[in-house]
Amino acid sequence: MTDMQPEQLLERILADKPRMHYWPEYGGWNYGGFDDAQLTHMFRIARTLAERGSLRSLETGAGLSTLVFLAAGAQRHVCIAPDADLRERLLASIAHFELDDTRLEFVLARSDDVLPKLTATGAP
Repeated sequence: MTDMQPEQLLERILADKPRMHYWPEYGGWNYGGFDDAQLTHMFRIARTLAERGSLRSLETGAGLSTLVFLAAGAQRHVCIAPDADLRERLLASIAHFELDDTRLEFVLARSDDVLPKLTATGAP
């Protein structure tokens, strides 16, 4: 884990974005669906919640957005994606950027299978 401030972590992630997704129809390896402005906006909202101690987040899919939630200081972040290779790339990126992964839960499954169960239990 790093001693960098959250804003510094975001800057580092945006400066050295890993290509997390392989989408042949879009030319091969890609960063994902969010541009820098969207990721920065997401970070600012997440950071505000984290500073209040109330950032518990869930996303369907995983990638740069996952890194942003962790950099912002999520108390708990759940990502749901069925791609084991993506999970490994994500974990490698978390290690590369020295992010705290102790509050990350990666659910290796399809969101349409998992979300109804989470709703029924009131989780996360």
